[in-house]
Amino acid sequence: MAYLKFVPNKYLTSNDVKALLNYCISPDRNPYYTSSIAHNSYDEIEYYTFNFCYPHFYHHKQGKTICYHYVLSFDLNNEISRLEKLSLDSLFCYLGTMPEVKGLNLFFSVHRTKYGLPKHIHILVSSTNPDSGKSAFINFECLKYQIGEILADFNIALAGYSYCTANGYINRGNYSPENLYLENFL
Repeated sequence: MAYLKFVPNKYLTSNDVKALLNYCISPDRNPYYTSSIAHNSYDEIEYYTFNFCYPHFYHHKQGKTICYHYVLSFDLNNEISRLEKLSLDSLFCYLGTMPEVKGLNLFFSVHRTKYGLPKHIHILVSSTNPDSGKSAFINFECLKYQIGEILADFNIALAGYSYCTANGYINRGNYSPENLYLENFL
């Protein structure tokens, strides 16, 4: 089962965004990452930071958060077989097409175990549409619904949205995490 969490930190300056990106792709976390921002620079951190910050500052949004930060964590104790089959590129592709984040700059970074299994994914979403300059409002429940639907395609339950039955099927419904993997829970 996966858990989706919003990180309530405010990223108000380019240095805040740069520090977050540095953390997300730190080599000691065994990262795998991609972005909706086409990369063509030798310094990735500077390039991604600029692309997150420029629309924000260009449209005079100083004093407001530059990006939203979400973490999608996985249950390594109960879902190893599912996570071994998980295609990160496919997952990133689906996450990038969610209606809730359409038109916004996105950055995804997976922190993996030493065996390559995903522990969690950092999802960074710009708070300003780079084309229109409009501030983005992301409804967490809508985002959770969209991510829950995507994870169901990979046979992974999302806490607060879906659960896994004893026979391995994903059903929609909000059940407490303690009940999600009980053999007799249907």
